[in-house]
Amino acid sequence: MVLEVVELTLKRSNPKQAWGFRVVGGVAESLVLKVEKVLGLSTPACEAGLKERDVFLEVNNISVIDMSHKEFVELVRKEGGTTLKIKVERGEIVVPNMQECFPIKSEHEIGQMSEEEKLKYYQDAMSQGLGSRLGPHSFTTIGKFKVKVPKYNCPQDLYSDATMDDMIGGAGAVDTSKLDPTSPCYSKLMNTKKFNPARSSVLEVLNAHEKGHFEVDVRNIHEVKPEQARKI
Repeated sequence: MVLEVVELTLKRSNPKQAWGFRVVGGVAESLVLKVEKVLGLSTPACEAGLKERDVFLEVNNISVIDMSHKEFVELVRKEGGTTLKIKVERGEIVVPNMQECFPIKSEHEIGQMSEEEKLKYYQDAMSQGLGSRLGPHSFTTIGKFKVKVPKYNCPQDLYSDATMDDMIGGAGAVDTSKLDPTSPCYSKLMNTKKFNPARSSVLEVLNAHEKGHFEVDVRNIHEVKPEQARKI
């Protein structure tokens, strides 16, 4: 199916009638907003031509690309009239891919670029983005990691930014006194290997470098002949 942008107008008989579609995704889940299901042939959504997997771009001329699932639902519900104008994208590929985010036409073009041109190109992409159809103008490959959260009943807003950073980076500590000693989680935690700085070879090398010792201990290094190498 050819990729296309379609403008649709949903019409309902009265303001209390449902529009007749279910949506999934949202920026909080790092996903585009798209139609999961059209709820019946006689619904305003079906009669207007809305299809499953359509990606939402606009609702009543308002861009929804950067909206969360909750924001999108509130925007649609706020429409108290009998018509709803939406713009969707449908086709084989509707999620921005790397070719769109970094729009070089071919590998041949990359080969024609000098090293300085390549460096500047990717620096521009990382600092301000090069744009895509669905992504915001300031798309960038640099930024904080996002936590993928459930669609409903998510307590993400209850945590501080510092706590979320700990959860993302895995730096948060678990208070074992608050765990049930008979639970599988407690047993798994107790059997998990803990990081011991005193036994870290990496830290040992870094400490040696700080003291100005850069020699390599070759006593435990053994030569492996090709016929002795393990084949995978």
